[in-house]
Amino acid sequence: MTETSAEFDSLLHDAELRLARRKRLALLLTVVPAGLAIALVAASISIVNTARQRTKALEARASAAIAQKIAAQEELTRVRTDVQNAQQALDATRHAAENLGIVLFHQGRYSAAIRAYDSALGVDPGNVYLVNLKGYAYFKLRDYPNAAKTLEHATQLDPNYPHAYLDLARVR
Repeated sequence: MTETSAEFDSLLHDAELRLARRKRLALLLTVVPAGLAIALVAASISIVNTARQRTKALEARASAAIAQKIAAQEELTRVRTDVQNAQQALDATRHAAENLGIVLFHQGRYSAAIRAYDSALGVDPGNVYLVNLKGYAYFKLRDYPNAAKTLEHATQLDPNYPHAYLDLARVR
């Protein structure tokens, strides 16, 4: 029985060793995936945190860009208003100079009328009506070369403006 008992003890010892190995293996198979899972969760958390930081930075840049766009639009509106006001002031100046020239012309002050027309033409150089008035004022001064030159310019500005041709015919 001693032999059987020794054999039994040996078998028991082998079984205990196998059981211990299986427990270690089971523990290893449990611990390693859990460790990997923890590492993956930590990496995911890090990626999410990085993405959140980048999102916040992009949102801040987008907010700044929107604020700049709004400021630029407001500035553009102010500039457009300034341009419109300046254009109205120029139009008023041109009308005032034109009216002054007409009044001076009717008073027989043709040289002063020409200067007023030049002021108006400084604002609106392509205005055939003003060029024609200036040419006719030269005609009234009997400055026929300047009258002809100015009225020819009027016919070039607008070939369909009949008064320029009529006044040019008077000069010639």
